[in-house]
This record gives sequence, C-alpha cells and structure tokens, in this order.
Amino acid sequence: MSEAPENWDVVQEEMSRYSDEDLQQWSGRVNELNREQLSHFRRVMHDIQQKTPACYFLKGRPGRGKTFLSNILVATARQNHKVVTVCSPTAKGALN
Repeated sequence: MSEAPENWDVVQEEMSRYSDEDLQQWSGRVNELNREQLSHFRRVMHDIQQKTPACYFLKGRPGRGKTFLSNILVATARQNHKVVTVCSPTAKGALN
C-alpha cells in the first residue's frame, strides 16, 4: 500500500472545511451568476471535467463578485470530489 503524500493532512483539512450543506447551498447558486461570471464558471468546470490541470486567477475591483464566483466554483468542484485550493496574496483574500 502506498503512503499518503507528505502534506496530505493539509489537503484533507481543506477539503473538510465546508459541510455538505454548505457545498450544496453554494453550488445551487450558479443561476445567480452574471454573464461574465457564468462564462468563467463554465470554462473552469469544462477544464475540470476534461481533467485539464490548470491554475486560475480572479482579479477585479472590489464588489465585482470574485468571492461569490470562487465560492460557487469551489463548492461545485468539491461536490464532484475534486481537490480545490484557494490562494491569495493578501490575508483578507485568503480568509474570504
């Protein structure tokens, strides 16, 4: 039997951060995305379904829906048993 990767505990902690109810609530809000957000959502989900490794960067002015979109993306991917991590260059962004 192979051993778990060195930082597997960090991945497991991150994956268990949200309850199934939280994931279901967020993934059910796709219909609230605006046209631009929906375009990005579809692109990311397509890449996930095609198993295309990728990194995505969300940027924009405050109040444009970056956190909203990222919450929906993360919840939808995790509901499909995908490992997703979110990084931010600021503490505020990482805690959202």
